[in-house]
Parts: sequence; structure tokens; C-alpha cells
Amino acid sequence: MPSIQPGAKFLVSGANGYLAMWIIQKLLDHGYSVCGTVHSVSKGSHLEEYFKSYGDRFKIAIVCDFTEEGAFEKSLVGMSAVIHPATPIPSPQLENPDSKNSHIYIAFIITHQLNTTY
Repeated sequence: MPSIQPGAKFLVSGANGYLAMWIIQKLLDHGYSVCGTVHSVSKGSHLEEYFKSYGDRFKIAIVCDFTEEGAFEKSLVGMSAVIHPATPIPSPQLENPDSKNSHIYIAFIITHQLNTTY
């Protein structure tokens, strides 16, 4: 028996990303409710349309900058679990990390993940 029962609420960060959309689809298919975070209303509109067949079991929450401390606090209210596939890209220079700057990219990601872990 799963430790989180169907009907429970999940928060999924970066909901408009490829991996997050698959995660959301699977959670909804298994009877869970999902709140997906996105950076803007325009990014969330597509998701609301895509998952509209699930009715009120899917909603979006706007989190403009999830690297800020406490960015997810309001979105976490009432959630049973969090899945955090979103990864911040700290600057345009690091969008395609190479051997010269990958250590900076990795350090930023680790720091971000530690700051968002509750």
C-alpha cells in the first residue's frame, strides 16, 4: 500500500517542463491532486488547458523566482508531498555548461536545492 494515498495533494515545481508534465500526468492518472508551479500566468494557461479533463484536481501556482528564500511557502499549504524537478539556470552564460564553468553551475544547483528542501 502506498504511503501517500490517492487523493493526496502534490506540489510539482516547473510544471511546464517536459519531465514535470509527465510526472503530473502520472499523478493525476493515479488519483492524486496536483498543484504545478510556473513562472508566469502565460506558462500556466497551456497547462490548465492540457489538464482540463482532470477538473479541480489540477491547478497552477505562480512562483516568479523560485530561487528566492520562501518562494514556495504559500504553494506548500495543504500539500502532502513535493516533487521538485525544476532546475534554475542562474545566468545566460551557464545555459550550456562546459568544462570551464560546470562547477559554478553545479554549486548553484546544489545551493538552490538545499534552500528549497523543507
